[in-house]
Amino acid sequence: MGTEINVGFVGYGLGGRVFHTPLVNAVPAMRIHSIMSPSEEKQRRAAEDWGCLTVGTLEALLADDALDLVIVSTPHSTHRDIVIRCLQAGKHVVVDKVMATSVAEADEMIAAAQTAGKLLNVFQNRRWDGDFFTVRKVLEEGLLGEPYVCESRVVGWGLRRFTWRQSAEMGGGPFCDWGAHIIDQFLLLFGPAESVWADFLYTDEYDVESAAVCHVKHANGVRSVFECGYISRLPRPRWYVRGSRGALSKMGLDPQEPRLAQGLVESVSPRTGDYEPPENWAEVITDVGGIESRMTLRTLPGRYLTYYENIADILLNGAEPLVKLSEVRAELAVIDAAKESAKRGEVVLIGRN
Repeated sequence: MGTEINVGFVGYGLGGRVFHTPLVNAVPAMRIHSIMSPSEEKQRRAAEDWGCLTVGTLEALLADDALDLVIVSTPHSTHRDIVIRCLQAGKHVVVDKVMATSVAEADEMIAAAQTAGKLLNVFQNRRWDGDFFTVRKVLEEGLLGEPYVCESRVVGWGLRRFTWRQSAEMGGGPFCDWGAHIIDQFLLLFGPAESVWADFLYTDEYDVESAAVCHVKHANGVRSVFECGYISRLPRPRWYVRGSRGALSKMGLDPQEPRLAQGLVESVSPRTGDYEPPENWAEVITDVGGIESRMTLRTLPGRYLTYYENIADILLNGAEPLVKLSEVRAELAVIDAAKESAKRGEVVLIGRN
């Protein structure tokens, strides 16, 4: 491989165009080598954007011996087959979240990577959200005391146009989309889950949920609650965390995605040095020496670029992966259990559904 990693991309939709290519381009050791899309229009756009090779089939992409790493950003239901084909062709692979549509599919992909002796990793970029960093820091500092309940919501309003994300067969729906991020964050904050209760609401012609709520009981006793969907005309806090000493409330989504869409990889404002506007900063009420104290906390900067810097470090220097497949598998086990819970209308024990 030398000192430069030639990277190919499968898919040039939102994920490939807004997230993966700009971040890869910002890592000195990585080179955007080729982009595959069956759409001729997307091939033209990719060539204009990056001046790289473009191809229309996976076979053509994988036939290139110069290609070291393939990044897969396609509908969720296609991940297993595409990833396994890439690994069998001798390529390292990064796949977009959600890794697969079930734990069983993920296990097949992991086995294929082990057989091929190649890297397989998952783009869990929201581990590097500024709001997640801020909540984690508050918990680590003990400002809330012993955590009791952590709520995380990503809700909005709007008519949905049909894409693959409105197809259950293709692995769509807001729960799998956002759940892959939020459940991952919950598990990092509070450890293993032991049971799940979920409810999905269907309000339109699509066969995926319009809204979903998921209650997770962790082995340490903490409860976490995740809600997502398209039925909320008024915003709700992105985070609301309660503990034995206090509580935290924080509004607003991490700003990195819209900034990446503008071609801006780093997200701190050059004018103010702030990561987010003050109205989105966390509000905390806590107990300091027996005195009730209220504070507003500036959001810690997030940094998605760290993910691909780590991938380069793994391939070139044998570094430890920051995202481990065992962690992603645990996340998928919760998602599988939540789907089963919503279907059965009852609590599901993790690993026993």
